[in-house]
Amino acid sequence: MRRLPTGPLAVAMLATIAAAVLATQEVTSASLVLLGYVVCLSTCIVWWLLTAAAPAPEHRLGVMAALAPSRTLAPSPPLVRVVVLERLVANGMSSALDADARLRPALRDLARELLATRHGVEADEDDDVAALAGMPGEPLLGPRSARRPSATAPGPSAADVVRVLAHLESL
Repeated sequence: MRRLPTGPLAVAMLATIAAAVLATQEVTSASLVLLGYVVCLSTCIVWWLLTAAAPAPEHRLGVMAALAPSRTLAPSPPLVRVVVLERLVANGMSSALDADARLRPALRDLARELLATRHGVEADEDDDVAALAGMPGEPLLGPRSARRPSATAPGPSAADVVRVLAHLESL
């Protein structure tokens, strides 16, 4: 954002005040005061136009910049991912449809990522991630079921979700 130059405005205001004071004096000529006022305002306008057209100066870091906190206010990406996973778990436990459509793919992606980074095992979308993770037959890590679950059916229990997350943590 660009700041307007305030110097010409201050000088123009002072010139207006000076012209008003001088115009009330009987010693000075009114035409001389008006000429001086117009010259001063014209100079201020030219000054204002020139300084407004000039590129904005680059601000250097101040002396106190080293004392400013360097942390960002936005949460780090892993923390955001944990918050998203917490919401998915909460919604998945309340509805089997949410568990199948949202929680299961997120847990499968997490398991594939953990297997790749910690064990060097690259798993595709179609691979049996549950078997690769050491939990064969686990519905939360398995492929999508052919039958769509009911939206009113309850999701997995908290114990099931905790068991899967604990096993993924131990990978």
